[in-house]
This record gives sequence, C-alpha cells and structure tokens, in this order.
Amino acid sequence: MKRCFQVWAWGWPPVFLLTGCALALRPYNPPTRQALHIRAASPERCVIRVGDGPEWPVPRDGQVAFEVPRLPRGCTVYFLGLVKVADHRSEEGRGIQVIRDGRVLRRLSLNQISELPAGPDGTRVLQLK
Repeated sequence: MKRCFQVWAWGWPPVFLLTGCALALRPYNPPTRQALHIRAASPERCVIRVGDGPEWPVPRDGQVAFEVPRLPRGCTVYFLGLVKVADHRSEEGRGIQVIRDGRVLRRLSLNQISELPAGPDGTRVLQLK
C-alpha cells in the first residue's frame, strides 16, 4: 500500500508539468440585424461599416439598420485544462465602425451596442459630437 501511494504521489508532478494550456472554441454568433439612432449635427455624413463588409449610409433622420454577419469564433483559454485564464467572445470584438467623412469616429462591439441607451422605439441611441 505504501508503495502504491508513493507511485501515486510522485506521478502527479510530471502530469502537471507536461500539461499546458487548452483552447476551447466558442460557438458562432448568429447573424443579426441591428438598429441605431445616430444623434449628430449632420448624421447623413455618417456611414456604418461592419468589418470589411459594405457600408450602410445613415439617412438624415439618423435611423439606420444594418446586418451583422456571423463573426469569427472566439476562444477560451484554460491553464492545465482547468483554470480559465482568458475568455474571448466574438461579441466583444469592436468590428462595427461609425465613419464620418472618411474618418472612424467610433468602434463598437455587439456588447457595446446592447449597452447603449434605448430610445422610445427600442433602437439604441448613439450620441456623436
């Protein structure tokens, strides 16, 4: 019995030394349709760009709806396969750009859009200078 315990006790350090980090891929986000109300002096000079995709012009009233395609998958990093070290979600990537006159004013993530204040019609309101 004592010999068995010694083998078990000395067997664990090599296991921990030979074990590294594990990566777990997160599921894809579903494609969504987002709606923003851009409040600015002249919102018609703004466009919305999602990643490297097409640009969505903002009309004079500031109400714009745009499609967010399926984004690249995020991953979670575990140390020794047990302790979560990092959690990178696709919803946290700041891939939505608000552009005015060719200059990027804001970079937003899906999480940041969901945290914007909602207007009376339920669309998220983004205030620009």
